[in-house]
Amino acid sequence: MDLINRFGTLGGFQIILERFTGESSLSVGLVYALLKPFGYCSDFLTKHTVEKYFVPVFTTVSQFLENLSDDELKKETARSDIISSIIKCLKCLQTRLTDSDDHMRTLEIFRLRMILRMLQVYLEYCF
Repeated sequence: MDLINRFGTLGGFQIILERFTGESSLSVGLVYALLKPFGYCSDFLTKHTVEKYFVPVFTTVSQFLENLSDDELKKETARSDIISSIIKCLKCLQTRLTDSDDHMRTLEIFRLRMILRMLQVYLEYCF
């Protein structure tokens, strides 16, 4: 808790938000590296912190993943299961929201669409 509070006091959450919503480029590895610690410590984050700093990130990350080209998606799925891990981190963060049912449903639909797309890319690659 002390580390999370110190991170917030030093403006870390604002920096994370600006990194995702700013003009700088993102990669799948970077998105995972930025979200992973918060997925693990989501039980210790307040509802206010998740709403203020991570709800905008949900939209940005989902748009980023949807806009991946087939080649990028093929490369990422062949290398590891990092896209599923990103979605799991988002899911952990969304559990902190009170009205998480709608958000969870949306996230599950997104997860299923990404799985379908990964399968389609994989099948095109194999055949």
